[in-house]
Amino acid sequence: MFPDSFPLIDQPWLMLAVFLIVLAASVVQAGLGMGFGLTAAPLLALIDPHLVPVPTLILGMVTAGMGAWRQHVSINWPAGVSSTHLTLLTIIPVYSSVATFISLLNIS
Repeated sequence: MFPDSFPLIDQPWLMLAVFLIVLAASVVQAGLGMGFGLTAAPLLALIDPHLVPVPTLILGMVTAGMGAWRQHVSINWPAGVSSTHLTLLTIIPVYSSVATFISLLNIS
């Protein structure tokens, strides 16, 4: 599943660095409501280019989704939004994440 040159497997210090970068980017996202990708992507690319863009996008989507779930009571939906629209807003990101994961499994 991992390429031969994937450095995180053998070096726990790099895994710790990735964890700290993702933690810092999550704090930025939680505090400002945006900025996970802007914070995490350049730093993760310095460690390993395989960590950008798909893992960063998936983690950013999860972080933004958690923030939206936490604040779902405060979201003001326009008058014309129905449950069908909300279902589509949920299904499309989930489907794209599953499709991306499947394509990553088929690469190796």
